[in-house]
Amino acid sequence: MKRSNSGQTGPGALTTTTRRDLVVWVDHARRQHVENATPALVHRNIVEARRIRTGYQYKAQRNYHGLYAFGQTGQHIWYESLFEMTALMALDFTAGITAIASQPMMMQFADGTVHYPDLFAIHTDGRQVVYDVRPEKLIKPKTQAQFAETKRLCDKVGWAYELFTRIDPLVKANMEWLIGYRHPRYQPNEATQALVLAAADPGARFRDLVHVADRDSPARGAMTVYNLLWHHLLTFDMTAQLTTYTTITKGH
Repeated sequence: MKRSNSGQTGPGALTTTTRRDLVVWVDHARRQHVENATPALVHRNIVEARRIRTGYQYKAQRNYHGLYAFGQTGQHIWYESLFEMTALMALDFTAGITAIASQPMMMQFADGTVHYPDLFAIHTDGRQVVYDVRPEKLIKPKTQAQFAETKRLCDKVGWAYELFTRIDPLVKANMEWLIGYRHPRYQPNEATQALVLAAADPGARFRDLVHVADRDSPARGAMTVYNLLWHHLLTFDMTAQLTTYTTITKGH
């Protein structure tokens, strides 16, 4: 795995009394950068910055910190809650991403308030996206106002801004199952992959594709199909439970 944006700088050391929109980050040489929120920021390598803060840990806390192995970039990405881990998994599965970082910057708004966006990602289409992750039930009027300010600042810079607030339980369950088979060890050889993809066009039951993937071992065949599903070479209705009778089709 590649280096993540590990390490952090105490937010108190970054506070400034300047009343304008600012973005603050710390590079891996521990140099602090403070710049106005302008389009020039899209040319800064903020996605490679050190993590600027780490949430508190204390006895009996309800949220869990950890590292998510982001498959597309080969990085371990820090998360502050299991809901953030789910957001990372969803991005890893659904979005084309070339670089991603957790809490690499602090935003200071013109009114003097500050915010630490949860994620910052560079997409394969070149978009730079700031993400905030918060369950719908925890979004209060104060939070909504903060998100509105964050979007306003992002618009000034030229960053996209997205909120991750909910996920369909079945979609989440299916991703959690498939992620266990994304590793290259489950990837079929070219001949087997071609056979499975051909059998799935225009559609086939999961159990039939398992047989195509490996006639001698249903277990190995299932692992192959799961791998192809995670990598979108095969697809199915993620809002429904995946069973042996699920119709699988060739990916786009």
